[in-house]
Amino acid sequence: MAPSSPQRHPDDITHHLLRAFGVLVGVSIVAVVVWLVTASQATSSRLPMDIALDRVESSEATPVP
Repeated sequence: MAPSSPQRHPDDITHHLLRAFGVLVGVSIVAVVVWLVTASQATSSRLPMDIALDRVESSEATPVP
């Protein structure tokens, strides 16, 4: 593939690739942080005792043959 502008240096191409890769990594990190924050808020809104009681009730609700 021939470069469109011959005066462009390979360093410029790698710089653009690194910048695009950095933006992609930054966006993915932000998305993961937002997902973790929303997940922690959803679980922290319930008390751990309620979660434990739900587990006990769900295990008792399963019929034993």
